[in-house]
Formats: sequence, structure tokens, C-alpha cells
Amino acid sequence: MRYSFIILQLIFIAGFAKGQVPGYMGKKVMLGLTYDYSPPIGSFMFENLGRGSVAKTLLLPPPRLGLTLKFVTSDHKTLDFSYINQTFNPARSGFQNENDYVESASSTAHVFNIGLSNHSPNIAPFGFYLTQGLSIVTINSTYMLQNSKVVYKTPLAFDFGYHISMGTRRIIADKICLEAGVNLNFFAIGFFQLLNMEEEFGEPTTVDIINIRAQRLNYFDNIASVRLGAGYLF
Repeated sequence: MRYSFIILQLIFIAGFAKGQVPGYMGKKVMLGLTYDYSPPIGSFMFENLGRGSVAKTLLLPPPRLGLTLKFVTSDHKTLDFSYINQTFNPARSGFQNENDYVESASSTAHVFNIGLSNHSPNIAPFGFYLTQGLSIVTINSTYMLQNSKVVYKTPLAFDFGYHISMGTRRIIADKICLEAGVNLNFFAIGFFQLLNMEEEFGEPTTVDIINIRAQRLNYFDNIASVRLGAGYLF
């Protein structure tokens, strides 16, 4: 009789454990907003900034705002999707190319990420996490020539790469998520554009120069960043 009671208890515990839903308190989806601070290394390397501009650019770089969506796939892992938007200036001090003098330019990078996060030994998406994944980037650029009010558009530029993130996430009232972490990014085309001497020694068009500079800036300004984020569990 006693053994039968023990067996029934074990069956009950096994059934209860099997019925548990992965995720923190059974919640399997997290939607959040992120802000990434990244020192604008590319601007320091490729642009002639005055002392005041250096301080302003360092303290107030163009914001990198993002949207993230996480799906809990097991007790310790999540499948992550995110989008990050950033603007930068590939012609801060202007440049001359043949008969064109580019007075100003603006580029916007749209970064789309997919990755897998490991929260072990914590229950996802709580606690320390390590994320690895792939990135695709599209860059839209516009520019204006000197003494002209016409805004020209360049063809869409692309890049792709690999990212790794690590940080910690806290959950308040079983729903509100707060996180802090660091990100490392590697973009392939931006890296190889560093070796591209066409801008200096070839015969590039104005559009070529702007896209080359935009890809370089996207690479350098995103090598490393600090992330703050907030989200909501469903």
C-alpha cells in the first residue's frame, strides 16, 4: 500500500512537471524597446571635427533606437528578432568630387537582427543572457550640392554581419522587464570598404563616395555599444 502511494506521487509529480509551460511564470513572449550608446569612432576617424564638435558628438551621438521581440523556446533559450534605426553624416565637413561639391549628406541605417539567447541557468528571459546572431543592414542616403536646394538620393546600400550581446535582465511585477548589456557587431562590407582605396585613387562618382563612407561609418560606429532596454512580458 505504501509503495502504491509513492508510485502515485511520482506519477503526479512527473505529470505536473511535464505540464509546465516554458518561460518566466508561463509567459513566452517579450516585446521591448532598446537604446544603444556607441562612441562615434567613425566620425572621429574620417571627419575633421573641431574641439567643440568632438565633445558634442561624444556626449550626444545620433541615437540608436530599437524594437525587440523574444519568443521563449525552452526553459533557458529564446529566439530573438530586433530592428535598430540609426542616422549619421557621411559628409560632415563636405567634400569635392570632380565638378561636384557635396555640402551636406545624411544616411539612415536599418539593422535587422535574428539571434538565439541563452539564459542558463535562469528561466528565460530572466537573468544573465548571451545572444549570438546574424544581421542584415540597408542604408538610405541623401545629399545636397553646394548652392543647390535639390535633395539627391543614392541607390540603397547593403551590409551583413554577425552580432554578439551579453547582459542581464530583471523582471518587475512578473511583467515589466529592465535590462542592461553590451553589444559587439561585425559588418563585412563596411570592413572591406576600409581597404577600398577607390575614393582616394580611383574615379568614383559622388554617389559611390557617399555610400562607401556610409558603410564605413556604420561599421565603426557600431563595433561596440552599451544597451539599455525595457520590455513587457506576455
